[in-house]
Amino acid sequence: MEVEYSPGIQLLPDLKSKMRRFSAQLAEVIGKRYAPSVKAEWQLLTDSQGRDRYKLTIRDEEYDAFAEFTPHDLGVPLHMALSLSRLWGDLLQVRSNEQIRKIEAYSDPLLAN
Repeated sequence: MEVEYSPGIQLLPDLKSKMRRFSAQLAEVIGKRYAPSVKAEWQLLTDSQGRDRYKLTIRDEEYDAFAEFTPHDLGVPLHMALSLSRLWGDLLQVRSNEQIRKIEAYSDPLLAN
């Protein structure tokens, strides 16, 4: 799995190290078959109250999903493990919904006859 880090994260080696571990964990969740086709991007954001937030976006060839985390979240391994699994599930759900939509669009005209 290819992983990119925003410039703000690049400047913080300890944070980048944590994110590398979470990225490796996410690659395990995704599995060896699909991980090579998934790209991940970590971004450092600041909310309206000046607090740091971390956005993780994952993409395959056509779809994407994202999750945001607080500094506290990154310090709770169980929370992160569940969140990474949920994020992969979100991407699979988007993909599944789109495939169903395409099938329905194709089959509706056939059923009308």
